[in-house]
Amino acid sequence: MGTLVSGVLYLRAFQNTSVLNFVEAILRVEELTGTSVMALALAYASISILSTFVLALLFEYQFGGFFSAVRRTFFEGILAALAGGAGAYMMLVAVGPLTLTSTLVSVFLRGFAGGVTGIIVTALVYWLLRNREYRETAEAIRSKLWRVPKTEGEITVSASAEDVGPSRSQ
Repeated sequence: MGTLVSGVLYLRAFQNTSVLNFVEAILRVEELTGTSVMALALAYASISILSTFVLALLFEYQFGGFFSAVRRTFFEGILAALAGGAGAYMMLVAVGPLTLTSTLVSVFLRGFAGGVTGIIVTALVYWLLRNREYRETAEAIRSKLWRVPKTEGEITVSASAEDVGPSRSQ
């Protein structure tokens, strides 16, 4: 219901040409026709973000200590996301003038280069911040790809009998 109401409000706001021109300039879609349809996407996105904040506040109210437990991870995530976005944008600016004969290949390669750069920069920021979740994820991936011999006293946790070996009842 909130999405519909905010969609109507965005559509009404976009009837004012200065508001629509401002939003078009920010999103770099000035020369496209029918940009008022962005009101629906903006309504959905804004209500989703608002709902997330409301849910987090209700969770904090109900259980207490939620924000203090996730504060460091939250700010590390924001910093890594901003750095990754900036890295991807800089790569897109760098490869923007390069064009190939095929528009499809050109757009694909630009997007691929920007995406890979964003992922690498984000991972680098997480690594520099010594993010616990990043280290755990990287270690789990590393242990799956490259088998490391077990050290003395290490406990093996397995999800299925296939990982353990044949059963004794056979």
